[in-house]
Amino acid sequence: MTQTRLSEASLVAWLLGRAVAEARGRPGVLVRDMPHLDMDAVLAELEVVRSQDEADLRIAYLNPQADEAARRAGIPEPVFTTRVEQAELWRNTPGLDALIVVITEEDAAKLTSLEDFAHIGPAQLRAVLVRTAIGRFEEINEVLPRWRDMIGKDEQISFSDLVDYYTALEGLEPDDVKEQSAQQINRLGLLPDPGFFDDPKPGQLRQKLEENRSLALRLANFSEEDRARVNSALSAEKDPARRADLRGRLRDLQEYRRGRQLGLTAEQAMELLKMRARKPAPKPPAPPAPEPPSPGQDPGNQPPPGQDPGIHPTAGQNEPPSRPAPPVEDFTGLAVANLLHDLHDDLDEEEEDEE
Repeated sequence: MTQTRLSEASLVAWLLGRAVAEARGRPGVLVRDMPHLDMDAVLAELEVVRSQDEADLRIAYLNPQADEAARRAGIPEPVFTTRVEQAELWRNTPGLDALIVVITEEDAAKLTSLEDFAHIGPAQLRAVLVRTAIGRFEEINEVLPRWRDMIGKDEQISFSDLVDYYTALEGLEPDDVKEQSAQQINRLGLLPDPGFFDDPKPGQLRQKLEENRSLALRLANFSEEDRARVNSALSAEKDPARRADLRGRLRDLQEYRRGRQLGLTAEQAMELLKMRARKPAPKPPAPPAPEPPSPGQDPGNQPPPGQDPGIHPTAGQNEPPSRPAPPVEDFTGLAVANLLHDLHDDLDEEEEDEE
């Protein structure tokens, strides 16, 4: 049975509480640029830190509406303010050993006076989240903590994505976590892959991550022109089931390109954009070595190598063969080219069968 899913705001508030508790001994911390910042959740968590962890705090939440939220959280009035001036006064009070916590929801010019405070932002909470996730999942198996450490250090995955991924799995039973950890990686900008953790070694895990991300980026860049070209090619597809299946996947790609979740697994995406291995064109045979001239024969009148001396070339016969077309560099163009090639092959085979 699953539990109620933890909200992003509740998780960020809890992480912030842990970061504040770890900052004791500093004169102050400045919390800014924080996603999923919920006033009630944050102040309630800071009151827990203040009371249960016995941390001496002074809290400045720079939003006039925070007074009511502080009362709801049970924070005593003497240790709470919504004014930056009061935070500065606390900082300049001799003998005050309390940790001053300043929270802002937006940039403010007056905060330059508090730049000496330690900053708490997404980078700091990210480290707390990674440690928490490793501890949470190490009881299930060895792969998931390794995976959490890997994505925690991945600069292409945002803090917000990590928060979303964690909350999606937090309420699950241990038996479901591994499966859903692979299915929910779309929250990290990747494609769901049920077999993602089948090769648990760090090298294989990193390779799967990079291959999956590369495929997701290729799909994200699938342009309107590419779609039109493929759609035109699909019109020639005679198998209704195959045409309907491919059209459905193309619609998924289009929605994904517009920022929505992709309804494809990594395996389905690879099938849609599969590339057929092309056999390299055979190299022309090397020309035979020229025969030495007969005694008394003028060497300048020798025929070109490989040509019968009795045969004279006609116009254009001694011209070099045309070079093959350069390879398609764009992946989507290559996908379209392969799809068209497959369709033409199918049509050619059907025509041969009819004959």
